[in-house]
Amino acid sequence: MNNPIRILLVDDSPYFQEAALIFLRHHKMIEAVDTAKDAEEALAKAQALKPDLILLDLNLGNRSGLDLIPLFREHLPQTRIIVLTIMFEDAYRIAAMQAGADAFVPKNSMNTDLVPTILELMKPSSNGKPPDKSPGGDQPESQKNPATQTPSSPNKLSRFETAV
Repeated sequence: MNNPIRILLVDDSPYFQEAALIFLRHHKMIEAVDTAKDAEEALAKAQALKPDLILLDLNLGNRSGLDLIPLFREHLPQTRIIVLTIMFEDAYRIAAMQAGADAFVPKNSMNTDLVPTILELMKPSSNGKPPDKSPGGDQPESQKNPATQTPSSPNKLSRFETAV
């Protein structure tokens, strides 16, 4: 990957935006191209910038990030979406993945899980084609990123949850 991964950060907290931008600046393969604080700004900036990846909070004050995922999918089908939220409960992860997110990273795991998840999602497929948009779609089961997995039943633990 020669060009940095272009990211739009969508979060209503200016404090978190600043902390996340500082964190992302430490990674040469990642470029935060802009931030958005609400749904309308996020949709407009995503359309204008066409980022490679959107980091999306679920709490945006005026609208849920869950509502935005299908809109991003419709208008920017090649853009990857990682939900980055304080809400770490399984129900939110399942809802985000069902809405079309590519991965879910709780904010309290950002330091350890965010960059590996970004790099995994943006890794070109082995056949040279654009990556499969389904979570881990181009990879054998043994190599799939646990952050992108949705349990088959809400009562069952994912591979990641079992490992923890």
